[in-house]
Amino acid sequence: MRILFAEDHEDLRKLFTSYLEEHGHAVTPAADGQELLDRLYTASPGSFDAIVTDNNMPAMTGIEALRFIKGGEEYKNLPVIVFSLTNDVKFIEFVKKLGGIFVDKADNDQLLSTLEKVEESITV
Repeated sequence: MRILFAEDHEDLRKLFTSYLEEHGHAVTPAADGQELLDRLYTASPGSFDAIVTDNNMPAMTGIEALRFIKGGEEYKNLPVIVFSLTNDVKFIEFVKKLGGIFVDKADNDQLLSTLEKVEESITV
């Protein structure tokens, strides 16, 4: 899968980029939500199969980016995974209400299985 991945902490961005690439994904990294949107909207349509974004980032949070993406027509069907450390049920439900998918950042296996499900839904 071609993934646009946003994480503000450089070490984590590099770590997860490598991790996803080791599992067969092509990853375009971004340092925050604003860079994520810049990369998304300057790329050719169809350049990405999914977005994985941290939430707590400078310039623009993952939730703000999710709202922007799902609020427009061009990318409203693009899967957006909010990858964050929280067990706040209200936050998780809010992500779902906005059309996103929540994955706990502490669970790499859940991230991979979620990406597999997203990929299956794209190829069906």
